[in-house]
Formats: sequence, structure tokens, C-alpha cells
Amino acid sequence: MSEKLVVLQENPVFSIFQKITEIPHQSEHEQKLAAWIIDFAKEHQWPYEQDSIGNLIVRVPATQGLEKAKPVCFQAHLDMVCVDAQGSVYGEGKFPLKLKIEDDWLSADGTTLGGDNGIGIALALAAASHLTHGPLELLFTVQEENGIIGASRIELAIKSKKMINLDSEDWKTVFIGCAGGCRCDIETDLSFQKLIPDDLTSWKITVAGLQGGHSGVEIHKNRGNAIIIMARIINELSVKFKLNLGSLNGGSKDNVIPSSSESILVTDAEETIFSADFGDIATSLINEFSSAEPGLRIKLARANSPSKIISISDTEQIIQLILALPNGVQSMSSLLPGLVQTSCNIGIVNTDMYSGKISIALMPRSSSAADLKLIKEKMADVCNQFLKDSSGFKPKLIFRNEYPGWQPNQDSELLKTTKSVWSDNFSDNLEITSIHAGLECGILINKFPGLDAISLGPDIKGAHSAMEKVSISSVNLCYSFLSKLLNELAKE
Repeated sequence: MSEKLVVLQENPVFSIFQKITEIPHQSEHEQKLAAWIIDFAKEHQWPYEQDSIGNLIVRVPATQGLEKAKPVCFQAHLDMVCVDAQGSVYGEGKFPLKLKIEDDWLSADGTTLGGDNGIGIALALAAASHLTHGPLELLFTVQEENGIIGASRIELAIKSKKMINLDSEDWKTVFIGCAGGCRCDIETDLSFQKLIPDDLTSWKITVAGLQGGHSGVEIHKNRGNAIIIMARIINELSVKFKLNLGSLNGGSKDNVIPSSSESILVTDAEETIFSADFGDIATSLINEFSSAEPGLRIKLARANSPSKIISISDTEQIIQLILALPNGVQSMSSLLPGLVQTSCNIGIVNTDMYSGKISIALMPRSSSAADLKLIKEKMADVCNQFLKDSSGFKPKLIFRNEYPGWQPNQDSELLKTTKSVWSDNFSDNLEITSIHAGLECGILINKFPGLDAISLGPDIKGAHSAMEKVSISSVNLCYSFLSKLLNELAKE
């Protein structure tokens, strides 16, 4: 362990966070982290409850003398997005994560860090065990990254009327609203050609080196989507050549901008002509994304012949479907300048040659319920256009795990206290805004009427990608601010 990491262990927040990075806790596999928190609670003699889906609440008694203060809830989610530098999902074998420090930034070597939302968990546990406070409730939910499932199915009761969500990633910013969203799955059967003539050549196309990132908070940065780039390549090649797909795969999570994709193409085109045309297309795309994606790599290589190939007709239909679906920013907010109102991310494409199907996973978001409905209707319209065709390509569309947005409340008492404590302790301006991402506040406010909530956190960059990093200094400032805020809330 580096000397910098050893020193960091002396900080209660980072000492706890380092333990968290040693424990596997990808979505739907949060049990080990929950068990570790339960052990932490037992060590401090704090009562806890856990519901059937895995949500956990720890009830922390007040510091002596503050027992009559009103309870406050800290809330964070247990799961993290596990994506490596190639954009692939990783499992327990990567834990413990390999931490490193560069200047003010803590990150993991070759993987997501899990600062989203491990730092929130660490802040809550450190505050409960080291700071002065009234009664606290620490609510840790599961499967947030899969569609805020844990919060949607919560069976636990929150006694607090004030909740501080610790799942934000911009220090000096307090969020009082968020976008709603849902998951979208498209699946269709494929027609195949089993026998591959000897005069056909198989090629492997790879798109890699993209930044990826969070499909909400980074969707406005015009980063390349590896699935869209791949579809554009194949579409341009198909203008001149007859093509059969052998496979098409890309992305890892529907809420992650895909950083890599791969396809196998089979064609009767002459090798030098095909390679030359591909090179022209690749060069054009690399130039197009030179500013936003300087690491973009597009490669062509000979490949082994697949056992069967997708028909030319279905190959064309797949590409046209991908290119017709909404992706990226769809509209900007008219109320908050610079804030995305509606977006959609094509996060995963997968061909399953055994079942004979191709699937596409998307995630639409909007701070407007009406706009979210419209973008869902747009997806349905795109699929319906293919259903009207007489061919066998019939995409089936399923929406799931829809969650509401969180409407801002400028008259929030918790917000007023937060702004007062900030102005008393910091000279910097505090930004009050909404976020184009899903926060559990919207669901929990609906579940527990009268709940007053804000969301805050330290600076985290590159969430949902292997470039994820957290600012050490902002964590320390956030922890200090929470200490002062808890002191003030205990007086109310």
C-alpha cells in the first residue's frame, strides 16, 4: 500500500471507504456489504432492521445531551456499477479494488471506484460514529443502479422528517430535484443463414477507447456511444457491400454510456477494397470525435468464420433500428439553464446466437413526466414501424422499473437550514439546482409523506466508468459541513 493511502486511512471517512472497496457489492449482490454494515452497527450497539429485498436501516442513538432532538435520516445506496477499462462488467474476482492517488484524486486501477455510492455510505457511518448529532437513521438501499428497485420496494419505516441523500457528485451544490426514468428492453427473433459459402470473408470490427460514463449527468458532454458508432460503420459499409452480421455486442449497463463494442461481419467483398473503404469510414469518425473522444480506436481484423450468420435483411433491420432509436440529449430545461430535461441512452446491444435473438437495452430520463411519456411513445413508434413490415423482424418493446422525478421545493425547511449553515461557514456560493439523473428522494418522498429532503456529496468524476475518481479534499469539506449541519439540526 502506498504511503499516501496509509495516511488516508487515518481519516474516518476514507478508512471506512477503503473497507467498502474490499467488499463485492455490485447490483443484486449487496449482501456482503450489508452484512459488514450490520457488524459495524453491532460493534457500536446500534439497532438495525433489514427488509426482504435487502434494504437496511440503522438507528443511531443521539450524542449524550441531544436525545430530544428531532431525528435526521442519512440515505445512500449499497450497490455500485462494476465496469472495467474495456467497458465490461466485472464481478467478485476484482475485489478488493486496487486504489491509487494522483494529486487530489482517489481512483481504482482499471475499474470503477464505487465512490458512487460508497463515499455516501462512508460519510454516513463516519458521521454517526465520530460526530456530534441528534438521533440518526442510516438508510441503505439496494439495486439503485438497476432502476431504484430497493427504494421502490422498501418495507422499512423512516421516522425522520428530514432526509439528507448522499448520492450526489458535485461539491458546492445541493440538489432539490431530479429526473424520473425507466428501463426499456427491445428484443426480436432473428433469421439465420447456417451455411457460409467459401467465398465469404469474416471480419471483426472493434470500437474502443471511448470515455463512457454516467448516462444522466454526463449525457450532455457529447461523448461517443460505441453502439451508435458501430451501427454507423456497418450502415455506411452496407451502402456498397452485401453484409451479414455474425454478431453484434456492446455496452455493459443501460445507465452507462457504452465505451466499447464489437461485431463480426461476413461479406463477399474483395479484401483490399473492403479494407480501404473501412479505413476511410474509421478516419472520418475519429476526426469527428477528435475533441470529445481523443482515445477513440476503430479497428478491422480478419476473424474466424462464425457457425451461422444473420440474414442480410435482418442485418439491415438491426442497424436501422439502432439508428432510429432516440439516443443522447432530446431537450433542455426551460426553467434551469444548462440542465438537460430529457435524454435517452442506448446502453447495451447483445446478439444471442443460441436463442436466435438480439436485445437492446435503453434508459430514458426526463424531469417532465409528460416528456418521459413522449419519449416512450417515440420508442414504441420506432418499433411499430418494423412491426408493419411483412418480414419476420418483429421487435418487442418492454418498459420496466419506472420511477418518478423529484420536484423541487424552494420552501423546504431543511434547505433553508442548509443554506444558512453554508453561508456561516463558506465564502463560496452554494448552487441550488436539480440533476438529470435518478435519485431515490423522489420515490422515498412519495413513500413517506411529509419527508423533507436534499441531496449533496463531494466531487466525483467519471462515475459508471473506469475513469471514476473522487476528490479527497471535497470529501473532507463535505464531512466538515455535515458536522456543522448536524449540530444546527440538533437545535431545531
